[in-house]
Amino acid sequence: MRYLSWDEVLGLEKFLAEDNDEAIGIEIHTGLYDLTTADYGQPDAVKRISLDELAGGDFVKLGNKTLCAVVCNRLYYKDGRDFVYNTGTSVAYHGKRRGNCDEYERAVISFNCPIVPLPKEEVLALEKFLVKDNKRVIGVRIMPGYMGIGGSNTSGFSADSEKERYYTLEQLSACGCIWVEGVAICALVNDVLHFRYTTSKGEKGMYTLDYRERDYIIRGDGIAYDTISATEVILILK
Repeated sequence: MRYLSWDEVLGLEKFLAEDNDEAIGIEIHTGLYDLTTADYGQPDAVKRISLDELAGGDFVKLGNKTLCAVVCNRLYYKDGRDFVYNTGTSVAYHGKRRGNCDEYERAVISFNCPIVPLPKEEVLALEKFLVKDNKRVIGVRIMPGYMGIGGSNTSGFSADSEKERYYTLEQLSACGCIWVEGVAICALVNDVLHFRYTTSKGEKGMYTLDYRERDYIIRGDGIAYDTISATEVILILK
């Protein structure tokens, strides 16, 4: 998979769209982000722009962010300091606060084929790790660490490299569920990693991480008043 370097992105003069086998455009969503549930919900408005329209055209502004490229199904942007970022499928800018919500603009890559997770009931019933029909993912890396949650610690995620674990598909297929921060990782099917959890009220649920997003940080328990344990789960692609 091709990745653009920092200098390549900063050197762009027009929007770059190439080497995409699934991405077909971007959607600009506007609406309210619910701070209590951490949910973007249904947008109030959606603007759709195809990759053909984007290619060779002007950059797209998103608050203080500038969208510069969609390459190999990943979105690249830079901020006002000319720091460069790449993200799986989306990036958001939060604006004015309105009660318990933020006004937001969010760019989301649109694709020509859907991500299809396993049914929730099947995931909750699994007794061992299920692995099948993966064409892009060749392994899973699990990186324990910690992160700040405000106060005197506003740092992002920091990994403890000595505790890093890596699982090949063969190793996953031979093991039980993998527990991370109280969450069970229990299936990798169709390049979608499946997690299941139980709330403090005993309610069971699931969520997923697909090959387009590639990584997810699971928050754990507090280890100081402004710091929590956290673990990053990363899908390794061919």
